[in-house]
Amino acid sequence: MNVRAGLAVGVGMLALASLHPARAEPNAFGGRRDFAVGDGPRGIIAVDFNSDNRLDLAVTNFEDNDLSILYGQPDGGFGGRQDYAVGTNPHGIVTADFDGDTLLDLAVTNWNGNDVSVLYGQPNGMFAGRQDHAVGSHPTGIVAGDFDGDDLVDLATANWSSQSEITVLYAQAGGGFGGRQDYAVDRYPFGIVTADFNDDDLLDLAVTNNDDNEGLGDVVVLYGQPDGTFGERQDHAANRNSRGITTGDFNGDGYLDLAFTAGETTLLFGQADGHFSGSLDFFTGGGPDIVAGDFNDDGLLDVANANGGRDDVGVAYGQPGGGLGGLEYYTLQVHSYTTPGGIAVGDFDRDGRLDLAVTNTGLDEVSILYAQPIPDHVLTIVCNDGERGFVNVCPYVPGYEYRAGTELTLTGVPTGTNLFKKWKVSGPNDTNDPLYQEVIDTNNPLLLTLAGGFKVKAFFKCGGGGLGPMLVIGMAMLGLLALRRKR
Repeated sequence: MNVRAGLAVGVGMLALASLHPARAEPNAFGGRRDFAVGDGPRGIIAVDFNSDNRLDLAVTNFEDNDLSILYGQPDGGFGGRQDYAVGTNPHGIVTADFDGDTLLDLAVTNWNGNDVSVLYGQPNGMFAGRQDHAVGSHPTGIVAGDFDGDDLVDLATANWSSQSEITVLYAQAGGGFGGRQDYAVDRYPFGIVTADFNDDDLLDLAVTNNDDNEGLGDVVVLYGQPDGTFGERQDHAANRNSRGITTGDFNGDGYLDLAFTAGETTLLFGQADGHFSGSLDFFTGGGPDIVAGDFNDDGLLDVANANGGRDDVGVAYGQPGGGLGGLEYYTLQVHSYTTPGGIAVGDFDRDGRLDLAVTNTGLDEVSILYAQPIPDHVLTIVCNDGERGFVNVCPYVPGYEYRAGTELTLTGVPTGTNLFKKWKVSGPNDTNDPLYQEVIDTNNPLLLTLAGGFKVKAFFKCGGGGLGPMLVIGMAMLGLLALRRKR
C-alpha cells in the first residue's frame, strides 16, 4: 500500500484498522504576503540598497515604464515604495557599482526602447542621474561583470530579435558606458548569465535562444578573451521557448553547471575544460525565470521557477550526484490569472531560511513566499492485541531522502491497557545490514543515526488487550530539522 510520497505500510493478517498521515504533505514555503508595485511587473532582484541589513526589492514595471523599489521592513515585509522612470517597457534588471562610489546602482533593459537605463545609487538608498545607452533590438535579460579586466563593471544584454545577437557595453572611467560590441548567438535570445566557466579568470557568457534556426531552442556559451571580447562559442540543443537561465554546481564536482527553462528545467553539467555535456530534463513548469539556492539546507542546490503559463512557482530539490526531484508547486492564482514573470531569492525575514519573491504581471504585485520549517511527519497505526506489523519508512517529505547522518526516531505509544512489546529495525539488507537493531524497552524511543540507504523496515509487536499501540515515526533530517530547531 502506498501512502503519499513513498510512505508504505503493511500489517499482517489485515489487522490495520486505520492509517492516515496526521497532517498533509508539508510545504517548504508558506505564509505568502503580497505587495503592490507598478503595472505589469517583470524583472526582480533582491539587494540591500539602504545598508540597513535588510533585503530590498527592485522591480521593473513593463506597462508603467518605470521601476519600483520596495524597502525591507523589520517584520520581513516591504514598504516605503519608490518609483523611478526608465525607458519604454522595462524588462530585465541587474545591480552593481557602475561608477565606483561603493553604492549600488541599477541597470534596466527597455524592450521597446532598444536601450538600457542606468540609475545611480545615492547614500540614502535612493536613485538618481538616469542615463540611457543603446543596445540591440528588444533587450530582455541583462548581466553585469568586468569583462575586460579594467576593474570597471560592464553590461551584457540578450536582445530578443531575429538579428540573433547579444550586446556588450563596456564601462568608462567615472561612470557611463561606451565601446558597444554585438556578438552573434541564435534567434530570439532571452536569458543571459555570466561566470568563469573554464577557470581562466575571464568571465564567460551563456545565453538561452528560442530558435536555433532549425525549429528548436538552444543555449550558446561564449568564452571570454584576454582583450575583453568573446571568442570560442559552444552550442547546446534545447527545447523551444528557452528562457530563464542560472548557474551553480548542481552535482558537487567543483565545476559550474547551467540550469535553464525551456518548457521544463534542463541541467547542463560543466566539465573540466569549461564545456558542458550530459543534460538532464525535469518538468518544473517552464519559466520564464529561474533561480537557484539551497532551500532545504541539505548542502545541495535546488531550483525555483516562476511559471507564467501555470500561475505558480515550481520548486525542485537537488539530489546527490546531480539531478532534481521532490517537485512542489505553489499557486499564486488569486483572480483569473497572475502570470508570474520574474523570481528572486533571499532571506527576507532574517530567520536563516531562503525565501522567494515573485512578480505577478496580471495583479501588479510581488508575492513573497516565506520558507517554513519542515515538521516531522507522523504516522498513526492502530492494531489488534497480539498482532504484529511492519512499517516501510521511505522518503516522505518531498525533496528529502535518507542519507548518511539522517536521524530517525521510532516511538511506540501504548493506548488503553495495551503494552508495546518490541521494535526490531533493519535496513535494506535486513539482519545483515549494520543498521539492524532491536529494542524491548518501551519507555525510551529508539533513535537511529543512519549509515546510508534509502529505506528502513521497522517491525512492531503489541499486546495486552484492547486496541494496540499508536506508533509514531518522527523523521529529523540532520542539517535541516535539527539545525532549524536550534535557531
